[in-house]
Amino acid sequence: MAISISEVAVLKDLFLKVVERANNHAQSVNQIIYPLLGFILLTIDEESDIQMKASEGDQGNLLWLTTNGHRYAFRYEDTEKSIVIRKGNFMGAMIAAVNNSTTTNELQLIFSKL
Repeated sequence: MAISISEVAVLKDLFLKVVERANNHAQSVNQIIYPLLGFILLTIDEESDIQMKASEGDQGNLLWLTTNGHRYAFRYEDTEKSIVIRKGNFMGAMIAAVNNSTTTNELQLIFSKL
């Protein structure tokens, strides 16, 4: 089940949960999530929503974004210790893998190519 995020209060609540999960279980991405959210908000298509994949009442770890008419999946992958960005769906072509060592300039470059 996907949750559409179109209200700031919903986004804030879900982001706080992401921060908590990253601090507890994914320290390799617990700092990059802040600028990553900023780039997501700045690049999302106007008539689109951010969506998070949920399972059994939990918000899950899969976020969907549509920008420039293309859909991208953002998912924390434990084997990569990174948030992986894939085009089309969560099994699509990998665009990038980002973690705390990714700079803001690198994020900007990644998002400029989406």
